[in-house]
Amino acid sequence: MVHPGRAADWNGDELYTRQMEEVIGPSRHLTFIFTAFVFMQIFNMFAARKIHDELNIFEGIHTNFVFIIVLVLIVLGQWVITSYGSRVFVCCLDGLDGTQWGMSIIVGATSLVINLLLKFVPDSAPCVPQIG
Repeated sequence: MVHPGRAADWNGDELYTRQMEEVIGPSRHLTFIFTAFVFMQIFNMFAARKIHDELNIFEGIHTNFVFIIVLVLIVLGQWVITSYGSRVFVCCLDGLDGTQWGMSIIVGATSLVINLLLKFVPDSAPCVPQIG
């Protein structure tokens, strides 16, 4: 429900009541945003493995079992929270459907694209602040 941020209308009537939220439940779009944000962090885990502008961020990933276990636990935890933790985590009561999961993964994967583009910005570029 979209409202102008005021508690009451010009005539004094309430614009937003808690009763509507209890009937409808938490919003699906905020659940989608939460899931997309978590997937951005998950994909950033891949990019953070290489810190010297290496292009192949997946090199040697199959030998890092701790990374794979943590990755699987985070993805499973996100699925459980979104699908079954509706009241506790204020997620949509029905969770997300397959299309919304796919879209949140695609939105999350944009962090890989941004990371790839940043690898081609030289350290001596005028837009890059010098540290140290």
